[in-house]
Amino acid sequence: LRVNAKYEHGDVNRVGSPFQLISFGAYKGLLTSFDPKLEDKLDRQSSSGRFYDDAEEIQSDNFALTIHKELGDFVLTSVTGYSAFDTKQTNDADGTSIPLIGYKQAEEFRQFSQEIRLESPVSDHFEYTLGAFYQRGTYSIVPELNVDGSFLGTVKVGSLRTFDQTSTIWSGFAEGKWHLNDAFTVVGGLRYTNEDKSAFKQNTVMKFGTHTPETNGMVLAVSKAVLGSVNFSADLERSESNLSPSLALQYNTAGNGMGYAKITQGFKSGGFDVGDQSGLSLEYQGEEATSYELGWKTRLADNRAEVNLAIFRTEFKDLQVSAFDGVRFLTTNAAAALSQGVEVNGRWQITPALYFTGSAAYNDATYQNYKGAVCTAEQKAAVAPAACLQDLSGRPLFASSKWSSNVNLEHVADLPNGLTLQSNLGVNYRSKHYLATDLAEASLQDGYASVDAGVAVVSESNRWRAGLLVKNLTDERAMGYVMNVPIFSGARVASIIPPRTFGFSVTVNY
Repeated sequence: LRVNAKYEHGDVNRVGSPFQLISFGAYKGLLTSFDPKLEDKLDRQSSSGRFYDDAEEIQSDNFALTIHKELGDFVLTSVTGYSAFDTKQTNDADGTSIPLIGYKQAEEFRQFSQEIRLESPVSDHFEYTLGAFYQRGTYSIVPELNVDGSFLGTVKVGSLRTFDQTSTIWSGFAEGKWHLNDAFTVVGGLRYTNEDKSAFKQNTVMKFGTHTPETNGMVLAVSKAVLGSVNFSADLERSESNLSPSLALQYNTAGNGMGYAKITQGFKSGGFDVGDQSGLSLEYQGEEATSYELGWKTRLADNRAEVNLAIFRTEFKDLQVSAFDGVRFLTTNAAAALSQGVEVNGRWQITPALYFTGSAAYNDATYQNYKGAVCTAEQKAAVAPAACLQDLSGRPLFASSKWSSNVNLEHVADLPNGLTLQSNLGVNYRSKHYLATDLAEASLQDGYASVDAGVAVVSESNRWRAGLLVKNLTDERAMGYVMNVPIFSGARVASIIPPRTFGFSVTVNY
């Protein structure tokens, strides 16, 4: 009998905004009239209209219990999980120096899961695994939006949304492994999943800064025309099931090589759009993916080196995408997408004390059929914004780089009293990629590399370890996400990747 339990509690408190203005659009004069020092450089400095202070609090709990029990030559495994978080957030949602839009929300999540697996005895002919999975989760969020349009000559208005969801998942799975001979093995698997979701959604147009429903007809009309926010409520239910197969052929050479070919199907359930304020985008559909992979793994130089190569292709049907329409984020389905490429990774023990690991990948990821994508601000300026849709078929997927790689060197040295000094230096690279869901050219991030470094002292027999870590050692500045400023079409804000960050850890094994 083996039992492993893990509990983790986290508290996060953020003050300040992760976003800053990177483009004035046509509104430089207006925006700088509120703050003459306002600029649009990616320099980790922002100017807020202080509608609300930018702040966030997150409390999270995670628990996992894994039990392995031997039943003769069989192994029964139980995995129990629990996850929960509570958040509170306020921010100046327009990301500019104007006290225009204030946003705050409270969010709560709870999830319990249980998995049972039975593994057959190890065999030279046939092995199998049988299992069942259950998960139940609840999620609720209450976002509140207040818009002060008085300086633009329009109205003040607010909205309060409520979203409560319960989901239940049942799943059964099986996998069999046939050893045809010493060289060939066939692996087949099947998973059946059923998921039920129910939710209550409500949006209420409120009097500005209050929780009192708005009754003024003019204000309600402006709220609908400018923000797309109307009064509605809906009780929603959806149930879907999926059967996902997998098949793989594995070939082992007489030496240290192994080749394989496999095909798998995957599934992501649909759901209800949390960001909808109009009642027109109540839900989105499930997503399916079919993946193909050919690969080769080999060990060299008396196992001091290893090289792995994989060629992959994944075809997505009804790919789920989240897009910002100028006021809110909406989740919809793109018709189809394709991701294909090649990846190589490996390790090399250069000397008894020096180790190298690295990987490189080429990934050509594109939308195959996506004619209903949200327009860029520039496209909306040329037509009626409400009627503007663009065709992203053949364009890159959001946030996808064609090239990515990482290399790492680790050195190990002996110290007095049985101690060991471990030091490492790593470089991570990714090529250019779009960081706005509308693929606006202003969101194109050039390729960049970041450097991480660390040093640690390890005791004899690995009883304890104390280490220092520096991430983004060179303090590289790059965008992490880009979105349009609400109301001021053409102006944009962006988040920035984490700056140079220092960490310290102590690990004790007993």
